[in-house]
Amino acid sequence: MSVDRSSGTLLLVIPPVVELADSGYALDGDFANNLRAYLRSFGHVTVACPAIPQSPHNGLVKTIPLSTIEDRERLTFIPLPYTYREDRHLLHYLRTRNILREEVQKADYLLFSPHAVFDWSTLAAKIAISAGLSFDMEADGDGY
Repeated sequence: MSVDRSSGTLLLVIPPVVELADSGYALDGDFANNLRAYLRSFGHVTVACPAIPQSPHNGLVKTIPLSTIEDRERLTFIPLPYTYREDRHLLHYLRTRNILREEVQKADYLLFSPHAVFDWSTLAAKIAISAGLSFDMEADGDGY
């Protein structure tokens, strides 16, 4: 049985792939390619991730303006706090947990990319588990 995902909503809670540039938000080029594919496959896509400061050392090599993404009217970007350290994470924990809980409940499909105990993707996964919801996980690795 084939599932028609064109009307479904996808929530991605992922590590930082967005920077706050002078002209607004800019996406990592590789993630922008993935996002285009998600937008072709789902009726609405919500991306929740930290927006990191623009810097030549932030790890985002090639970025493109979020405003240039085709079909962006079906895209919601939720900038999460860039906490980096546990104390900063805990400072923003309750507010961010409430945001993620609401978004997890609204979405038809969930995709998380947990990388550490104190990251927002891990929190989103815990929220989904507590609610009895299924989700997919993705991760990048080097040297596997």
